[in-house]
Amino acid sequence: IGGASGTTSLRIVNAEHASEVFHLIDTDSSGHICSTELKEVLDRLDVSASDEDAEALFKFLDANGDGEICEDDFLSWYQEAASTVASETSAVRQALFGRRTVNSFDRTPVPDQVLRNAVKAAVSAPNHKMTEPWRFIRLGNETISKIAELNSAEIAKKDPEKAAKKKARWEAIPGWCVVTSRKTDGGIQEEEDFAATCCAVQNFQLSMFADGVGTKWTSG
Repeated sequence: IGGASGTTSLRIVNAEHASEVFHLIDTDSSGHICSTELKEVLDRLDVSASDEDAEALFKFLDANGDGEICEDDFLSWYQEAASTVASETSAVRQALFGRRTVNSFDRTPVPDQVLRNAVKAAVSAPNHKMTEPWRFIRLGNETISKIAELNSAEIAKKDPEKAAKKKARWEAIPGWCVVTSRKTDGGIQEEEDFAATCCAVQNFQLSMFADGVGTKWTSG
């Protein structure tokens, strides 16, 4: 609608869509949604809801408690839900646009729960044929020190000064997580598994960013 603000346009679209959805649920065209119709649509949407859950949802949507959900009740809830979704979508975009690679870290340990959240987000990544090819390995201090030493020794062959600086920087990083992708006999599945693991790493980093933790993705 010309001249309307983005928010106003969104509300108009939501109202139109809400009305369409309402009439799809109102199968007997009575102008009201009954508890049976609500339960049927939940079943069609493959929403796992018990009779008690469906009844609780019905009572929540029945704003005036008259035992029926009128279109105004439904529209009010729909717009509130759409606003919540829009807010959550904005937060997702903020993480996508705001995440940056971090090269300098302080020594603050990463809380276990933050790491668990990140891994949970990571394994939600799409993966063809549900192969779940990724493995996340949290390194201990001794292993980190050995890896830094090996890397430093390799770099020192060409640039000893650079090797010393990189070793010090690596050892100062408070947390390391090695991510591997399952290898097969090659071919398209292995390529898809690698792509899925890359998606998982991206999810991992976004979750860390959301919890205020900087990350750097480096391949080796």
